[in-house]
Amino acid sequence: MFVLTFLARKESIMSLRVVPSIESSPLMDSSEKRKRNLSRLTQAPEEPSGPKFRRTLTQLNITALPEPSDALPPSEMKLWQTFKKALIEHRVDFDALPNAELTRHALPVELQVSISEAQGARPAMEDAYLYLMLPYGDLFGIFDGHGDEGKISRQAAQAFLKRFPLLYEANRTDIRGVFTKLCEDIHKEIRQTRGGTTALVCFRDLIAGRLYTMTLGDSEAFIFRRDSSGNIHAIPLSRVRNWSHPKEQARAERVIADPRIFEAWKNSGSSESEKKYFPPVHIANGIAKPIDCLNEDGTPMLDERGQPVFVAHLNVSRSLGDHACRYNGKRVLSQKPHVSLTQLHPGDLLVLGCDGVWDFVNRDALINDVLKPHWSQPGIAEKICDYALEAQRAVCKAAEVPDNYICDNVTVVAALALAKGAALSHLSPASASTQPLDSQINTRGAI
Repeated sequence: MFVLTFLARKESIMSLRVVPSIESSPLMDSSEKRKRNLSRLTQAPEEPSGPKFRRTLTQLNITALPEPSDALPPSEMKLWQTFKKALIEHRVDFDALPNAELTRHALPVELQVSISEAQGARPAMEDAYLYLMLPYGDLFGIFDGHGDEGKISRQAAQAFLKRFPLLYEANRTDIRGVFTKLCEDIHKEIRQTRGGTTALVCFRDLIAGRLYTMTLGDSEAFIFRRDSSGNIHAIPLSRVRNWSHPKEQARAERVIADPRIFEAWKNSGSSESEKKYFPPVHIANGIAKPIDCLNEDGTPMLDERGQPVFVAHLNVSRSLGDHACRYNGKRVLSQKPHVSLTQLHPGDLLVLGCDGVWDFVNRDALINDVLKPHWSQPGIAEKICDYALEAQRAVCKAAEVPDNYICDNVTVVAALALAKGAALSHLSPASASTQPLDSQINTRGAI
């Protein structure tokens, strides 16, 4: 296991940073898994004076949620609505959350960031992550690849790090449009027929004091926030999309265009929580039969070597790439991301995780077993990563199957928001490593 920890403080002008994911490696057990942890401080501007939004409750489906009394710009109002819908989908009551209202100003916080990843029992590491530090904000991302040993996930991460600054600087008032265009462009540039990736990206705007979260697929981001009694609340920022969601099923129904086949597929599975795959798997004599993938014109799809491609069956309904996920030649996956808006408060812990975390870890158990005892530690991401791996092994043991039968890669990005000037008190000088970075990490520029 390789662990790297260092500190840095952001000044008025600083260099661009990226931490690309570790390349795939041979199978490793938990004691040999490759993980990397980075800690860094970034500083927000001074808190200006300004009124807070009053909370006006409105009944929306299953819970009461606020509307700002001062109208948000239309572009931000839609993102605020997306955040509220994320609460509804996760059955979270807004009234039970501490400090959930938006404020007019940026809150003065510093970020203590750590990143950890593990290949686990999978034959390859298909996740990629990025961390960009810009003069006006911080960008965190996890790209969970599948079907190609992580080639597309790394391609998407590299494209985000190169293009986000340019697009954002030209369109600062339309962050949703920036994320949407990035996803569309990256998807169009993916040429290989096999494989794809989901995407989870958070951008903290230092000037506006906003946290924007883009979700495409089934990775998720949460803010963990303490209330006045010390209780920790999980605040969802992502709207997960897979084939269990009614709107995604409606898109599949239009493509299948056969009520009998659609109903059989929709009702497949023993429970609502069981993952549903699309297109429907063709079973012959009790064995899943590969299906030749067709182009929209009905001709066989060929890979880069000119070989026929089989249809890819996926449980996610939105991703980048995955050109072989088709039904009778028709594409059904969407590249349109959901983007939400909220705010980081001093004391918050922002956690981004791939489905290798959230498919196995109970959030209440995570709070009690990991977050409470290790809340302010610089390597909190590593603790969450280890906990997810233990949960995966427990699931495999209970099912009496090998670890690599169910288990998944794990990637965690964690950012602890500390009151300005307080961050250094949580970290000893020894945490600032003088060791050179791993050769697989891009060289750091001077701060």
